[in-house]
Amino acid sequence: MNAGFGETSPIVIAPSTFEETYAMISLALNRSDMYQHPLIFLIDKQLAEGYKTIQESDLKTFPINRGEVVPHSPTSRDQVEKGDTYLRYQITPEGISPYAVPGQEDTLFIASSYEHDESGASNDDPKMKDAQMQKRFRKRLTFYQKEFDSETHAYEIINPQAEKFFITRGINRYNIEALIKDKPERGLIVIKIFHPFDIRLINFFQSKELQIKKLVFVEMNYEGQMERVLRNECHLTTPEREAKIHHHRKYTLYPIFIEELEQYLE
Repeated sequence: MNAGFGETSPIVIAPSTFEETYAMISLALNRSDMYQHPLIFLIDKQLAEGYKTIQESDLKTFPINRGEVVPHSPTSRDQVEKGDTYLRYQITPEGISPYAVPGQEDTLFIASSYEHDESGASNDDPKMKDAQMQKRFRKRLTFYQKEFDSETHAYEIINPQAEKFFITRGINRYNIEALIKDKPERGLIVIKIFHPFDIRLINFFQSKELQIKKLVFVEMNYEGQMERVLRNECHLTTPEREAKIHHHRKYTLYPIFIEELEQYLE
């Protein structure tokens, strides 16, 4: 989530099943093109090296979406009136500028690590800096508006009326699902997109404040990286909420087994 500079962060997608991995990699490639933004496809070792028999009908694919590509005749665009043939970093309402493909005529531009104007030339003017920063952050809002709707969330909740929840990502969901099967008082929250963060999960915790008795973060790293993100994003740092939080962390390269988690059912 922090693999960048200049206050920008990559899109971080973390599939939790074999079927999701198959489907979401095509979505990830599409989104990298659509939003012209770095994207990290975060999977764990067990999921990457695991095996499972899957019905072909359960595998979804998505058509290629290259996003906003500049027309073949940039001279027809409004920018010609300003003397520009192609504005690679054109300031747009959605924060996404049409891009060119290699070999396309009349689409020469400069790419550097410096702040730039719409054509790509280095520019230190404060107004241009402000405009370009605003543009880049509008992409995050555009992603949120286009990707997150009533049918699509960055997380999945199993047994939302439960009193005790496990929170995890990746392949850990398989064993946790088996553990809580037929136990409606036990729930599971699986995070699938870490950035941009789906703020509706904040509302879930707020609405279930009295209902939730225990939150158990299950992850395979020493520092509790997922837990740190959710504590910050979902405001789980108040004394009342802190008292409900537990965590199970494993970093031995072995998977987390069901037997290790049974203690948290108490």
